[in-house]
Amino acid sequence: MLRLGLYIVRQMIPWMGASLFGAAVVFLASQLLRIAPVFAGAHAGASELAAALGLLVIPVIGWALTPAFAISVFAVAGGMSARGEITGLDSAGIGRARLIAGPCLLGILVTAASAWIWLEAAPRSQRVLREIAIDIAGQALVRGVEPGRFVEPAPGLVMFVDAVDGGTFRGVMLEDARRDGKAIQIVAREATARFQQGDRTLELELHDGHAFVENGLGVPPAALGFEALKVSVPVLDELGERLGFLPWVMSVTTGRLLGDPPKGVSISRWSYALWRRIGGPVGFMAMALVTMFLAFRGQWRRRGMAVGVAAAIFLGYHVAGRLGENLLDAGIIDAPAAALAPAGTVLLFISIVYATGLRYERNRFKGV
Repeated sequence: MLRLGLYIVRQMIPWMGASLFGAAVVFLASQLLRIAPVFAGAHAGASELAAALGLLVIPVIGWALTPAFAISVFAVAGGMSARGEITGLDSAGIGRARLIAGPCLLGILVTAASAWIWLEAAPRSQRVLREIAIDIAGQALVRGVEPGRFVEPAPGLVMFVDAVDGGTFRGVMLEDARRDGKAIQIVAREATARFQQGDRTLELELHDGHAFVENGLGVPPAALGFEALKVSVPVLDELGERLGFLPWVMSVTTGRLLGDPPKGVSISRWSYALWRRIGGPVGFMAMALVTMFLAFRGQWRRRGMAVGVAAAIFLGYHVAGRLGENLLDAGIIDAPAAALAPAGTVLLFISIVYATGLRYERNRFKGV
């Protein structure tokens, strides 16, 4: 039986590899359209873009393991059935349950890998990727200043320059209306700007200019001259909008999710972030059991038909996940139910299939 199990597993591995590669390419191609503007705006190089895509691959693999395993199981079972191998094993008295010994062992190993990716590797990769993306997006804020054009690096901050000489701006006009609606206009002969990644601020250093401060209540604005003036602008909110494709909660460690949510984050969404990571490997295990049972239980005339069934099952699994998240947002179900909805759906499906088949066998036996 060991030899038979290894024979099946050896056939599954190439199918899993091809499925993982295909899922990664499709997902990364779609994500490239979203991250390319951020990287292009900061004139990032090909190496930085490649590093970002490489970091994106890690959570993609965690997600793609589920359909890849399902497709590999059905592809191998369909091929064996089409070649008559399963019929031959039935004739030799080898039960169908023995055929899944090898896939079960492989499924256990992949479940462990899936748990590690979902709980540890993916959050780490997303944290590194977010740091890279924030730095690049911050550099894009600086490089987005063009001569002869009004730009708004951050809400309430408007900047105009006459010329750009390397990293220095000439003939600068800056209006800061972020505080209580009172605008501060600053004109300077030159200025430099740089993004401070540590505290997520845009640092402006202006030289040889004047600042005009509004006092309100009809009082004329005060004019202050300066030789050097530093302006620090927090831009985390602005960067958050640019990095909408990288939700920050995905970069939070799993241990942190066990604690209280930060300010501004609902308890349900914070809990869902944790349970979604638990639901990843649990969902894989459920899908693996369902696909092994269905794939080696029946007879398949063509491998393509078997692969199509695997794709249909995963589609239902994916839709159940989206539906669970929508029901969570509507307050109908809680976070554990939403995160485990895909696993529960496929297990309910296989229970119905098994009960229907068992009832059919009993009726046929009574008819005999």
